[in-house]
Amino acid sequence: MSVKISRNIIYVDCTNSIDNIRIAEKSIWVDEIPKQDYNVYYLLMNDRKSKIAKDKSNNTTITRRYRSFVLSYIIFVFNLIKLIRKLNPYFIVVRNRVDLSTFVFLLSKVYKFRFIYIKAFPVIESYLLRTKNTIKRLFLQLSLKWEVCIMRRTHVLIVRSEKYKEYLLEKFNVNRESIIVPMGINTSMIEEIDRDEKEKLREEYTLKKPFTGIYFGAMSKGRKVDFVIDILHEVNKRANNLDFLIVGGNEDDIERLSSYTQNKELNLHFTGTVPREKLFKLLQIADFSISAIPPIERFIISSPTKVFESMALKCPVLANKEIIEQNEAITQSEGGVLLNYNKEEYVDTIFQILDGKFNLKNMGDKGYQYVIQNRSYEKMAARIIEELEKQE
Repeated sequence: MSVKISRNIIYVDCTNSIDNIRIAEKSIWVDEIPKQDYNVYYLLMNDRKSKIAKDKSNNTTITRRYRSFVLSYIIFVFNLIKLIRKLNPYFIVVRNRVDLSTFVFLLSKVYKFRFIYIKAFPVIESYLLRTKNTIKRLFLQLSLKWEVCIMRRTHVLIVRSEKYKEYLLEKFNVNRESIIVPMGINTSMIEEIDRDEKEKLREEYTLKKPFTGIYFGAMSKGRKVDFVIDILHEVNKRANNLDFLIVGGNEDDIERLSSYTQNKELNLHFTGTVPREKLFKLLQIADFSISAIPPIERFIISSPTKVFESMALKCPVLANKEIIEQNEAITQSEGGVLLNYNKEEYVDTIFQILDGKFNLKNMGDKGYQYVIQNRSYEKMAARIIEELEKQE
């Protein structure tokens, strides 16, 4: 007699609402997996800095992080066990949280569910690079060793790219089959805007030049957005027909970068953080986007969202070839221009755009077709379910 497989999945993360789950995981585990005849429930632990958002759905449990870590984790584990006993889940998924995954991993031995770990980004490794305190470094090193242990023993490991999989093998001897789930696009969010709305956006940001460029994403010091500002400064010293939007960043980031722009020749507009729907509209008034990512190890193996979201909105991308994922995407799609991480190359390419030497519309169309065919989260979710059901 065959055993009936549970159609319940619990997704575990550290955030204050399902709306704030990172875009890839939200698109897959909130928007798409439930369409595959699975019931997904969410157990979230908020951080102390954020208020818990109200969630009217019955499938979301949010636990508070108190000043006492012990109390926080006791309450989290209590809710986790409660959900496991109630739902008898098929899988429990944890994204990049070695602390929360510890409890899930141990409970999987008791309750016999399957455990999925998503290693989306080398978080602990990044902290180690920035931390000099001896005690903190020791704690991080122990945490990393335990995370490696979990990755070796989880039922399913999900990583962002083939290169990331190789990195885990070479650096930590994580030698196992993994599901590759790169960054992509939620096609349901693509909505073309008309000419009137484009004009309103230009008026809102005072965009009066013939060309508009855009950079969006993280603005921390490690992202070196000053590299992009230097490029724009060189362009504007010799031409005055380009407006440029920098989208994202918190108040400290914008203040730091605004200070850096002093005494530079720029037609630059900082928008601050905007909803993704607004970003997708801004991409539709941009002639090109810049994805200049510092070629250091943790970025080289990453899967850059900005490339795929730009191409999905038919916005050609100027991307540096050292980042493997964007190199492959631009090479295969012809949806942009590949460059070395070199200011002069970016400056020269932007001048070629301003001189009309690229067919931007053709690039945009090719990039769009590539993303729809290869990087939609809908197709990725179907592939994940196919792989998970092999576990039966």
